[in-house]
Amino acid sequence: MRISPSSWVLRVLVICGVFCGSCVAQNVAPQPLITQRIDDSQLVTLKGNTHPLALSLTDLGAASSDLVMHRMLLLLNRSSAQDAALRKLLDEQQEKDSSNYHQWLTPNQFGQQFGASLQDV
Repeated sequence: MRISPSSWVLRVLVICGVFCGSCVAQNVAPQPLITQRIDDSQLVTLKGNTHPLALSLTDLGAASSDLVMHRMLLLLNRSSAQDAALRKLLDEQQEKDSSNYHQWLTPNQFGQQFGASLQDV
């Protein structure tokens, strides 16, 4: 079957419009999750974050405030809405009938859609 150039252009525009509309619908800027001033007097103990070699037998007490920390790992979670959107996108990227089938994100796009908000960072 031969397609005329104008028909071909129209089909491409329709496909692009559907794909772009899908991307725009998913591209929601991350909302800040830190909503109030950080108060160092409010502490929370996170379970499962103690190194197995940290034993009460070898505990030397509180570290001095000038102790140099050579390594620290800070993890920021996605919001539940971001997590749901990411799971949906991952599923759609594997569904052949989806407009997001094999439509991979760049690292920058991933960060914009599913990363921490600039305000939180």
